[in-house]
Amino acid sequence: MSLCCFIHSCEQELRKIYEINATLITLIPKVNNVVSLKQMRPISLYNVYYKVITKVLASRRRKVMEGLVSPNQCSFVPHRQTTDNIIITQEVIHSMKNRSRKKGWMAIKIDLEKAYDRLKWKFIKDTLEDIGLPQQFVEMVWACISTPSMSMLWNGEKLEDFTPSKGIRQGDPLSPYLFVLCMERVFHLIEIAVIHKLWKPIKLSKGGPPLSCLAFADDLILFSEASMDQVEIIQQCLDIFCGSLGQKVSLEKTRIFFSKNVGWAVKNEISNAFGFQRTDNLGKYLGVSIHHDRVNRRLLRSVKDKVNQRLNSWKTRNLSVTGRLTLTKSVLAAIPSYTMQTVFFPDSFVMKLTGLRKVHVKAWQKIYKPKDERGLGMREMRLVNKCFMMKNCWTICSQPSKLWVQVLRDKYKCGNASVPNIEKKSRASNAWKGICDARSSVQPFIAWNVGDGTQVQFWKDRWLPSRTCLLEVALEPVLEHERGKFVSEYITEEGLWNLNNIRFLLPMSAWFEVIGSAPPSIEVDPNVMVWGGSPTGAFSIKSAYNTI
Repeated sequence: MSLCCFIHSCEQELRKIYEINATLITLIPKVNNVVSLKQMRPISLYNVYYKVITKVLASRRRKVMEGLVSPNQCSFVPHRQTTDNIIITQEVIHSMKNRSRKKGWMAIKIDLEKAYDRLKWKFIKDTLEDIGLPQQFVEMVWACISTPSMSMLWNGEKLEDFTPSKGIRQGDPLSPYLFVLCMERVFHLIEIAVIHKLWKPIKLSKGGPPLSCLAFADDLILFSEASMDQVEIIQQCLDIFCGSLGQKVSLEKTRIFFSKNVGWAVKNEISNAFGFQRTDNLGKYLGVSIHHDRVNRRLLRSVKDKVNQRLNSWKTRNLSVTGRLTLTKSVLAAIPSYTMQTVFFPDSFVMKLTGLRKVHVKAWQKIYKPKDERGLGMREMRLVNKCFMMKNCWTICSQPSKLWVQVLRDKYKCGNASVPNIEKKSRASNAWKGICDARSSVQPFIAWNVGDGTQVQFWKDRWLPSRTCLLEVALEPVLEHERGKFVSEYITEEGLWNLNNIRFLLPMSAWFEVIGSAPPSIEVDPNVMVWGGSPTGAFSIKSAYNTI
């Protein structure tokens, strides 16, 4: 029987899934020197037929995840990234370090013990049914998660089979989506507590979005006011969460961080009530060090150590110059890139990293030149970091509905205009300083695809196909009251262009381009901001680098 026929037959006869649902578990060390099983990560090895079935189910589930999952969860959801929650967390910690008002805040970094392995099957099925998914889909998922036969691989040998009674498997394409949907039930619980004014979330600015929790799969951070009343509410939510999902909070690894205006007595009382360890540094979150002070070389030491570790492994290799260059471009350039997406590197640290590349056979000017200009085609690290900051700046302008964008726009008072007012602020966070530094490089490439013509300025914005700014090519100075007019204001009641009063201001080429463009209409799509540095209008790091 072919693969496709077998998968279709499984939809009709679910018992066939049981026949292929045998799993081998191998243990991968988390640390170099393993002394206990807790330091091993179980990875499941599946039958190819089974993995294709779960991949199909996961692909179907992925299409509707964005509408089902709240903005607080950024894992395995289309159009959301890990960096979303990293930026929000950095901004929260920055505000907590500078907070001087009466009410204090606390951030609790929750560590869940074996989160996937403890998840209750019954809770998964109830969640899928409550969402309203088709019964056939729910039954197929239930057959996949509840009928496995497992065996451990130990020193290359297969041990005795056993059957689990709960948990989902690492490496199963379906597992992350099921876990995220179950975690969404927790967010609903917290949201209800917030609506009833029991849970008091934090706001980084007056009128800004309330923040009560952030999650990336099982990486969970809770935010609230620092008071004993909140301890009771949070503990109740955690108890319901753990009881329903079968989870367990690790008291040893969970950390609680307080804003600077919380007294020592209150800190001790709250941390003792929770049983969590108090800390002055939350360490890493999603692979990036959370900076509690100004960003310096000491804070970014882990990035430098990773680069050094990779370089040291080269000492035993006989690499040619070409091989060294290839590895430098493909590997070493990628190590700092993840941190670069959310952290604006100091110049001194960039120079230190650049020196570690150890490509000394050419002058830096030739190394950075494109290959078609007889250079080596390497990218300058400072400019790459700036491109990532440009991406953040572009997202703030073009995607105002994102949670982290709302947090920053409200915190730094950017206004509600279509193009926000991005300005340097005193005592701003590192990320905001990087965004402000990139603003001047982004602004000339903000362009528009005109829909109804409202909010798109006729003279100042780049809305023509050539991305020409009409104010820059005007034959005579444009009066102040004309400069602020929108494209929709130059349309007659019949929906035609009305340009007679400004005909003398436009050069011939611009005039023909305007009248050759379709007039805006309320019947078409809304105005869409596009990236003028790319023919497709989509922002990319490559196109941003080419504009600098």
